[in-house]
Amino acid sequence: MISIGLTVVATLHLLAVYVAMTGPLVCLWLQRRAARDELAARLDRYLLWLAVAALPIAAALGGVAILLISQLFPDAYLAAVRVLPKSRYWPYGAIELVFSLLCFLAAALLPAVSRWRGVVRWLATLFGSTNLVYHFPALFVMLGVLSTRRTAWGQSIKFTVLLGDAEIGARIVHHLLAALAVGGVAIAWYGLRRSADAARADVARADTARSIAWGSRIATAAVLGQVFTGLWLIVVIPEGSRNALSGGDGLAAASLGGALLLTFFVLPRLAAAAWGQVEHHAMYRTVLLVLAIVALMTATRHRTRSLLLSSISTAQRQVFEQPTEPYRAAKTGLSGPILCARRSAFSGSVSRS
Repeated sequence: MISIGLTVVATLHLLAVYVAMTGPLVCLWLQRRAARDELAARLDRYLLWLAVAALPIAAALGGVAILLISQLFPDAYLAAVRVLPKSRYWPYGAIELVFSLLCFLAAALLPAVSRWRGVVRWLATLFGSTNLVYHFPALFVMLGVLSTRRTAWGQSIKFTVLLGDAEIGARIVHHLLAALAVGGVAIAWYGLRRSADAARADVARADTARSIAWGSRIATAAVLGQVFTGLWLIVVIPEGSRNALSGGDGLAAASLGGALLLTFFVLPRLAAAAWGQVEHHAMYRTVLLVLAIVALMTATRHRTRSLLLSSISTAQRQVFEQPTEPYRAAKTGLSGPILCARRSAFSGSVSRS
């Protein structure tokens, strides 16, 4: 039951983070067009206020997700947390979060009535969005990966050093592309809602079609990029996870397979909308399917991580449940150094698994 709850909470957390992180990044382009394009100005304000609302929600859901994870595998995540310096979480983590929120709030409230105010808005949006992109996806990816690496437990590793890790790098890029896809869907959703308003009021239909096309283009490019980074990720993940995804575990393979099927179903529909072939009912379904893909990939990650952590816990119990060395020495006639060597070899094989 906790696992299902964690998957739901983690999915909602990721969606909120993705919107808060990549919406303002798109605003950097929109603000350059806003002076001569009313649609760009409206979308800019919409995405900034959406980020202001989504960021506290993401933080709250992240806290709930951490509590649920601590119920499932407390030792592994506590060990992972201790690998990074404490200052990465407090006070700097909280300061970075508040800094981004204040930047988005300032950019949303400040009117761009002059060139210099426009520059200030653009810089506030830039600093807030890049601050989130650099710190938070990488931090949570690192904790997830480190929790499954016994060889890293008890060590102290710098944040910048971990950025060079192959698996961590692949997961960060995969998350950033997923965030762009969700950000594109948020823009398309704005166009869909404006289209619904256009049926009741005198709203320019060309603008709604443009916003749907803009969002679909961003989402299409991001989903295509995810296909390739997904192949990269499969290469660098642990062998146990790779075996589970290739059929060793039915639930992990089914969730990954479902996400891939939906991806290749959604991709041509996003591409068609990107070039102006918009059918509103089909687009509503496409938005929902993109959200379903995020949920399935979240479930896949949770399942493979749980399998790795379960195997680590089982191996630890086997080590601790072995008879004491004097008893084994008396029974087998082996000396202490040989027993220590065999136990070291066993521990090494566990850490590699």
